Amino acid sequence: MAVDTNDIDLIYLSLDYDIQWENCFCMKDIRLEDVTPELEKRAFEEIKNNK
Repeated sequence: MAVDTNDIDLIYLSLDYDIQWENCFCMKDIRLEDVTPELEKRAFEEIKNNK
């Protein structure tokens, strides 16, 4: 499952919360169902290092 940036529900969610959407290369083409704790940790590190 990929995130559709034009999804109306995500737009409404962004209005209620301060969400900062980030692109993460290591998560490209990975379905939400396939995310492991190790992959999630790697993604957080990648995003943290890109700032």
